[in-house]
Amino acid sequence: MGTVFAGLDAAGLRVAVKVVHPAQADDAEFRARFRREVQLSARVQGPCLIPLIAADAEALSPWLATAYAPGLTLDRYIAAHGPLAGGTLYAFATGTAQALAVIHTPRVSSTGTSSRRTSF
Repeated sequence: MGTVFAGLDAAGLRVAVKVVHPAQADDAEFRARFRREVQLSARVQGPCLIPLIAADAEALSPWLATAYAPGLTLDRYIAAHGPLAGGTLYAFATGTAQALAVIHTPRVSSTGTSSRRTSF
């Protein structure tokens, strides 16, 4: 979908900036989904969710910036350490449930949950 870059905001805090690939930026259907993702992300805040800082879904190369979350992605964590178990599994499941509860409140409707917005 895009390339994620590390950056700094005006205050010097680390951010992650996702820039959409040019082929997808030219796809009207993709742009509509990306615009919806940005709108929903702006409305959703809560524990275990990475906040949206800024975005421009109408730019020639659409982009969004989120707070930077240090650590491995879930697939890389599992590759390095094996399956989640015990307290780590329960902590991950609890965080995921908290994030889903916020995402699926009546004021927010989502067609899917992006693993890019959850952190481990």
